Amino acid sequence: MIDASSITDERMLELIGSARRYTVCLLRRGPRWGIADWESLIWEHGRRNIAMREAGMLVVTLPVPDSEEFAGVGVYTSDAATVREILVGDPAIAAGVLEFELLDAQGFPGDALPDPTVTEPETAAPARR
Repeated sequence: MIDASSITDERMLELIGSARRYTVCLLRRGPRWGIADWESLIWEHGRRNIAMREAGMLVVTLPVPDSEEFAGVGVYTSDAATVREILVGDPAIAAGVLEFELLDAQGFPGDALPDPTVTEPETAAPARR
C-alpha cells in the first residue's frame, strides 16, 4: 500500500510546476517485420538510438521483447515534429519493419529508471523462508 499522507498540496504544486514537455514514441512491429535481413535493420535502428541517447535527445529507451504488437517505447526531449523528421530516416522504419506513433507528454526532470548497481535501502520486511 502507498501512504501519500506526507505529500502536501505545496509539494504537489512544486512538482507539477517543474513538469516539462517530452515526446513519447510507441514503436510497433511493422508489416515487414521478419523479412529477410530485418535483424540487421533493427541493429542499425539500435545504433541510431544509442547515438541519440548519447546526444541527450533520447532519454529513455524501452525495448518490448515479449509483445506481438509493440517493439519498444522511447522518450525524447525534442518536440514531435523534430522526432518525426528523425524517425522517418531510421532504416527499420523506412523499410516497414517498424512503425511509430508519437504522443506529447509531460514529465518531471530528473525522473529516471533505477540503477540496478545501486543498492536501495530496504523498505519492506524481508521475505520469510
